[in-house]
Amino acid sequence: MYDLPHGIVRACAGVVEALDVLPDRYKQAVARAEESVGQSFDKDAVAARRALIAAVKLSIINQKDWPYDFLEAHYGFAVSRRTFYKEKRKFCWALAKELNLI
Repeated sequence: MYDLPHGIVRACAGVVEALDVLPDRYKQAVARAEESVGQSFDKDAVAARRALIAAVKLSIINQKDWPYDFLEAHYGFAVSRRTFYKEKRKFCWALAKELNLI
């Protein structure tokens, strides 16, 4: 369901990477897209969910510089590689919808 054309994924990466210099509507779109990540986490797992969101955003920017193994070790989130990439696709899908790209 969350398959997107490569160009849309690159646009999501560009938005996340340049978020500091973009208008507020982009920041709001990213914040709303972040809500799609880790929805299955327990409500008390706020820190783990926040870590997963940060890792997903870094991986979207550059998967080669921020591989899953490094992110998992650094952030200590408890999801499998498959789940991580699913959450990453969900985030990008939600961001693309927020920005009316799809």
